[in-house]
Amino acid sequence: MERQALREMLAEEGLEVAGATGSAAEALSAIPVLLPQMALVDTALRDASWIRVCRRIWDASPAVPCLTLGSLGTREELRGSILAGARGHAVRMVRGGDLVRRIRAVAAGEDLFSAGEREAVLSELRLSQPSPGLTSTERRILLDCARGCSDTEMTSRMGLARAAFEAALQRALAKLGYPATAPRDDAAWPAAFPA
Repeated sequence: MERQALREMLAEEGLEVAGATGSAAEALSAIPVLLPQMALVDTALRDASWIRVCRRIWDASPAVPCLTLGSLGTREELRGSILAGARGHAVRMVRGGDLVRRIRAVAAGEDLFSAGEREAVLSELRLSQPSPGLTSTERRILLDCARGCSDTEMTSRMGLARAAFEAALQRALAKLGYPATAPRDDAAWPAAFPA
């Protein structure tokens, strides 16, 4: 119901939704085929880490930027969105003009995160050591994520097999408090793909 309401609101604003799905797996298979102008990814996905979904979209379809959609716009959501390689973040409860403005901006190629926001994440990862259990490899991966490197760039530069990289990234994200999945109400939309 909520996904349909979002689709209708976007249609009223002249934005066509190329696809919407109830699962990360469906989104990841549909986006490379549909090639929308951008992907709207919910931070409360049930079946996968929203950060990993954004990063996989970026890896499979680099021309499809992501805008994350969260509950409160907390520091953790903003940090996660930057680590995800998203181009911006919107709060679910703020509808209408602001959400539409953000969708249009990301679809047009804008990065809604300021240099200051990105630098704050980098500083936190460098200086305050958000998790003392991070290995040097995990910290390096997170720093490269915050700098805007893709998974393909990192695996190549670090000489890691894809499976080893994926495991290290997932461990690092878990240590920062980003679980692999987040159970939630079925009414939510995990992703919409404005054309």
